[in-house]
Amino acid sequence: MARNFIEYARYVLDTIAEGADVATFAAARLRPPPPDQAKALTEEFLRLEISSAEYVAPTARFYEITFNQQKFLGLVNIPIGEDALTELESVGIYSVDASEALLLASAKEMNLQKSTALTLDELEEVILSQQDDAEFYKGHDIFEILEHFEKITYYNVAANSAFHGRELSEVAYRIATYSQTLVNPKLRSFIDQYRALLSYPGAFMKRNIFWSLTSTHNKHAFLELYRCIESVYTLPRALALKRKAGLTIAGHQVAKMCVEELNWRRKEEDSLKQIFLLIPASEYQRLPLSSFDHDKSEGWAFTVADDFKKKCDQFSDPYI
Repeated sequence: MARNFIEYARYVLDTIAEGADVATFAAARLRPPPPDQAKALTEEFLRLEISSAEYVAPTARFYEITFNQQKFLGLVNIPIGEDALTELESVGIYSVDASEALLLASAKEMNLQKSTALTLDELEEVILSQQDDAEFYKGHDIFEILEHFEKITYYNVAANSAFHGRELSEVAYRIATYSQTLVNPKLRSFIDQYRALLSYPGAFMKRNIFWSLTSTHNKHAFLELYRCIESVYTLPRALALKRKAGLTIAGHQVAKMCVEELNWRRKEEDSLKQIFLLIPASEYQRLPLSSFDHDKSEGWAFTVADDFKKKCDQFSDPYI
């Protein structure tokens, strides 16, 4: 369905005026763009594509935006500081200034809501009375209005960036690690390790890694990381099946098919033993486990992990 400029403009104006009693605001309108930009902005407004939302917190979300075969990222309620922008630029992620067309399309399709920072009296004085000056009124500036909505920022990824070609969710998670409102303060000392995991090009459960970083409960932070390695327990038997059946597909794909088609269930402690046995003994020289007996190490590791989970379960305060 083609976008309708009047409908989208009305959404912005009605949302900013919600709860206020300003009779003259019915005559309000958005200021039209300069004539030399109108054609290009109209084309952009009609042709750009905005995905559905993916949430990283109850109100924090991101969207994929496509225009002229270029992809951008729109983040709502994920503000970051200037220092963070500089760091992101060093890895090829750049903040983008939005056009009137992009802002107007975003406001409605991202369901942007009015900020509560201004009181209705302040809003009436700053925004909702402009149309009363009939001599000078040319329409409301959409940039000024949207300063009083939920915070939205836009980013793109440079062609030479390590993040180029990746899922935009990975880019969003990396950006969001700089948010002071999302990251658990008690996990900030591990932020470099989290960013390294989120930046790694491998295909693994980065959403769970990010959820771990933003969890307010220690137990939940641990469990989200634990979910990232659960599938490892299926690998020893999947690799054995691959060898005996003469399969050529990757071991993790064999494991996935066995779980989905045969309803395999992992046996954690025994599988840990099998994993240790798959690792050449020479590799243990660099690990504290080098002094452990192969036949006992899997029980030790499983006991430590299980004990940690049980201790986490004892916490009753969700902010501990």
